[in-house]
This record gives sequence, C-alpha cells and structure tokens, in this order.
Amino acid sequence: MTDQIKAAPADNTTATTVKPNHEFFKKAKQEKEEILKSGYSTSKRMMEIFFITLYYLILLPLNLYQSVKLAYISEVNIIQLGYQVIIGIFLGMLTADFISGIVHWIADTWGTLDAPLVGQTFIRSFREHHIAPSAMCKHDFIETNGDNALVSCMLGAIPLISYSNDLFFTLYYTFLALMIAFTNQIHKWSHQYQVPTIVKILQSSGILLSRSSHNYHHKSPFDTYYCITTGWLNYPLHSINFWRSMEFIVTKLTGYLPRSDDLKWTDHLNYLKEENEEKEE
Repeated sequence: MTDQIKAAPADNTTATTVKPNHEFFKKAKQEKEEILKSGYSTSKRMMEIFFITLYYLILLPLNLYQSVKLAYISEVNIIQLGYQVIIGIFLGMLTADFISGIVHWIADTWGTLDAPLVGQTFIRSFREHHIAPSAMCKHDFIETNGDNALVSCMLGAIPLISYSNDLFFTLYYTFLALMIAFTNQIHKWSHQYQVPTIVKILQSSGILLSRSSHNYHHKSPFDTYYCITTGWLNYPLHSINFWRSMEFIVTKLTGYLPRSDDLKWTDHLNYLKEENEEKEE
C-alpha cells in the first residue's frame, strides 16, 4: 500500500494526488485482520489438539516421573543435587528464551503465507499478531499453545528415547520443553491487563516476560526484542546487534530482504500511529 493514492479525475481535469484519510487505513486494517483470522483452519485446530494432548498427557508426565526417579536414586549429596536441579532448570529456561527469539525472528522476518507447510499454519499467526496484538487474548488454550506443543513434543522425547540416567540432562530437557510449551501463554499474559496474581509476581520479578518489556517489540517495524519466554536475552541480543547481523548474513546468502512480507500487512500502522500522535499534540 502506498502513502498516496490517486483521486479519480472529473470532467477531464487532471488527476490530483491526495493523502488517504483515517477511514481508508482503518478499513485496510480490518480487511487484513479478517483475511488472517479466516486462515485458522479446522485441520490446524486438529493438529493443535493432537500435540497438546500428546505433550501434556503423555510426554510431560513421563519427563517429570523420570526426573523424580533419577533424583531419588542419585548418589550425590543434597547440595550437589540442589545445584543440578537449579542449574538444569535455569539453563532450560534460558535456552527456551533463546529458541523463542530465533523462531519469532524467523517467522516475523522471512517467509510468506504461501510458504509450503508453515505459511498458513505458522507464519499467518505472526502476521495477524502484528496487525491485531490483542486478538490473541481472545484465543483459547488450544489455539494459543498448539504450535508450541509440537516443538515441546520433540524436545520432551529426547530424554525418553536416549534412556539417559543423567539427572541434569533430563531436567534440562524437561524444563526446556515445558517452558517452550508455555511460551505463547506467557506471551499472551504480556498482552493482558488482568493476569493471575502469581503471573503478575513472576512478571514483576523478571522471571517471566513482562508487558513493559514486550512493548519494545510492538513498535513498527517489529525488529527487536523477539524473545518471549522470560525476556532475559532481549537486551543482550539487542545490544550486540545480533538480529541485524543475522539478517545481513541471510540477505547476503539468499538475496531476500528482511520483513518485506510483514511490511505488506503492517504498512498502514505507521500512518495510524502518526495520526494518533498528531491528535495528542
């Protein structure tokens, strides 16, 4: 969408260039929201139900059972055991935050809705979220967490199929999978004004992604603060220019420009933002 549109000429007079009004962009925003919302299909819903069931009813209980069993039979003293538990959980959470950032960056920055397999099932959700950030607050548990459950199934299976007797290894993958599973729920909470008290405490203490931290991402062109689990890595990665460096490498190798598709869906937002700022002044 361009910043200017041509008005239809009347009585053979020369066409004039006019700036589109607020209603023009508001209508464009609504149309895009409807297109993206309608892409949530029955087949995707069934896939989400399957992976949520597989993870929460089968893999997670097995992971927790294995962790408790290994802790019980461990020959290390209680202090060493405590270190293993704390470090395993911490690194699992840290890795989950990094993975959430990488996945978020890829989906925001590259690909289109026409991409095979991931376009309508995955990228669509990210495009919709930039246009209507609060829409996810209306999503139920399945729609919110279905995509992440798929990843958690793969991660949660690792300590089970490896037959590892290493408590640290098992704890790490158990909490990595669990935090990935809850990442989009945590993300959803960062967009809600009313959250459970325990969530508010965890947000304010910096253990989970907070609303104020995530707000940095929701500023056009949506090109920073991608980590949405704990948010711990947002500032460090931003400070070292990590995302721009990654984009430079991808563009050099492929020729693709970052966020070119996302811009097609969000180009109206800058105009609406500028208009609101003018009104406030």
